[in-house]
Amino acid sequence: MPSAIPEELRRLQIDLPACPRALIELQALLGRSDLHAQACADVIAADMALAAEVIKTVNSAMFGLLRRVDHVGEALRYLGTEQVAAITLQAALRRAFTPTPLIDRIWARAAALSWVMGRSARSLGIDPWLAHSAGLFALSGQAIFASRSDLFSRGYAALCESHAGQPADQAEAEAALIGVGHHAVASALCAQWGLSNQVVRYVRARATSPGTWSLQELPVRRLLVLGEATEHLLLDAAAALPGDERIEACAWTPDELEHAIRPHIDAVRASNRSAVD
Repeated sequence: MPSAIPEELRRLQIDLPACPRALIELQALLGRSDLHAQACADVIAADMALAAEVIKTVNSAMFGLLRRVDHVGEALRYLGTEQVAAITLQAALRRAFTPTPLIDRIWARAAALSWVMGRSARSLGIDPWLAHSAGLFALSGQAIFASRSDLFSRGYAALCESHAGQPADQAEAEAALIGVGHHAVASALCAQWGLSNQVVRYVRARATSPGTWSLQELPVRRLLVLGEATEHLLLDAAAALPGDERIEACAWTPDELEHAIRPHIDAVRASNRSAVD
């Protein structure tokens, strides 16, 4: 059941978008041990607009398929159920907002973050679906704020720009202005859409001081460190991975984390260059 909307969001009259029916049905299927790809294809294909967005994403340079995919069933055969489910989640979340240049930039960042986290996850002992969902929803609170120009008198784009790569500082600035940070809004949306409690906790803790992350259970700590490293490298591919002690607390070595993430960072950058060319 969806959680109640927190008081601070009701006070600001912030409405969280409802989870699409297709996504509710898809998440229910993913929880079954007798999962059949055709059942997933049928759920996605029943929402024509959502299916079209999934096909468009699958055929993008990001996935580098050698031939064009024409329907959801083909996408499932080439990429697998988990990957197509993750793309469907991304398409559904993006469709919940009216596009603007700022929201499009936020979703581009979220798509890259979630894609790298999801692809890196398995070799690090993390569920890829959880990692992808965590990365995708990490910025969803920013999208909600960006859709409400009345909340920020000087414009939300300027606030995002001045705190790029500093989620804790940005959340603190947001809270100083309107009483709540984007991480609280995003975690409420995760809960509203029925995502894992680990994803809810990751999204909320991401914009807090890394010094407090040791209080989280290991699966959440791993999501936090993977997300932090991914965001750093997406901003600057030459950057050093942050916090060796945080990496070691996840039972990883810095080299293991680097090797898990690096190929996918390079793939995102290559895809972005190809899109520009």
